Amino acid sequence: HAFTPLLREILHLADVICGNALEIKQLMDFSSNMGYNKNEQDKQRQLCTAFGFSYVITTLGAKGSSLYDFSDNSFHLSSPSPFVDQDAVVDTVGAGDSFIGALLSRRLNGDSWKDSAAFANIVAGESIKREGTQRSFPYMRDIQSLLVN
Repeated sequence: HAFTPLLREILHLADVICGNALEIKQLMDFSSNMGYNKNEQDKQRQLCTAFGFSYVITTLGAKGSSLYDFSDNSFHLSSPSPFVDQDAVVDTVGAGDSFIGALLSRRLNGDSWKDSAAFANIVAGESIKREGTQRSFPYMRDIQSLLVN
């Protein structure tokens, strides 16, 4: 592929990578020196080693998300939102976008990556209860009322 050298160069510039399970698997496949490993923590550690990432975050749909911190070799699984009943799922399109937006919003406001991911799971969980993408994203007041109750 003509873009392979450029993509490798760009990936080596990233400090944090976030993707769904399929995207993370594709990154693993992209790196020719990695064998496929089913253990989520090992996958994320291998990606950090291969590309120089400090953090790998994987969205896992109904299972929540995982976070690997290369600096201290820590692995965290964040549970899916406790406020979502699987029967209430209307549309999952846009859930990843709402996750990323919420993750970065909390991180930029000083939360740890771990706490930011847990919050992002709640936001993504609320977004799948409505149809559409942007219009399904919850307002902060909606999330705060969930957390208070």
